[in-house]
Amino acid sequence: MTTPKLTPEIVTAAILGFEAQKTRIDDQIRELRGHAPDGSTETAAATEPAKRRRSKMSAAGRARIAEA
Repeated sequence: MTTPKLTPEIVTAAILGFEAQKTRIDDQIRELRGHAPDGSTETAAATEPAKRRRSKMSAAGRARIAEA
C-alpha cells in the first residue's frame, strides 16, 4: 500500500475541516454548559485549582542542606 502524498492543498483542506469541526464542538459544549444545573459556563479545570502535594524531606536530607 502506498502512502498518499500530502499536497499543500490537502493539508490546507484538512486544517479548515478540523477547524470547522472544532467550532461546531465548541458551540455544542457552550450550549450544554447553559443547561448545567448551576448555569456555569466555566470549564471544570478553571473552577478547581490544581492541588500540589508537598514533598516530604527526610531528616538526612535536611541535615545535608544544613551542613552545606
